[in-house]
Amino acid sequence: MATTKEHFLQFIASLPRLIRIIIVTFFTLMLVATIFPLVDHIYIRFFFTESTTIVPSLVTVVIGALFYLWGWMTYVGMVGTKPTARNMILWYFVLGGVVTVLALGLLIYGVYDLSIPTETA
Repeated sequence: MATTKEHFLQFIASLPRLIRIIIVTFFTLMLVATIFPLVDHIYIRFFFTESTTIVPSLVTVVIGALFYLWGWMTYVGMVGTKPTARNMILWYFVLGGVVTVLALGLLIYGVYDLSIPTETA
């Protein structure tokens, strides 16, 4: 008899390719939304110089690209192939779910406040 985990893995592995691509893209965007305030905070607090202002963006892009690549290789696969139901896909979904909850929590909490404090003279 198959367990709930096996049923879930079979279900997500059998989704159409376009849906799998959208899921991987969504999880990657949620990861980037979760880490960019942290990367910016660390950079501004410890490493800021005028000549290295692009560094936090590059760090965030590299982390996002690696997560996307992991999702692509693990879950999307190459054209014409179907992913096999394996635990690595489950781990990807667990981590994707965690970063989605964190990103939504940070959004609700107000970490993504786009207003920049200005100094008055």
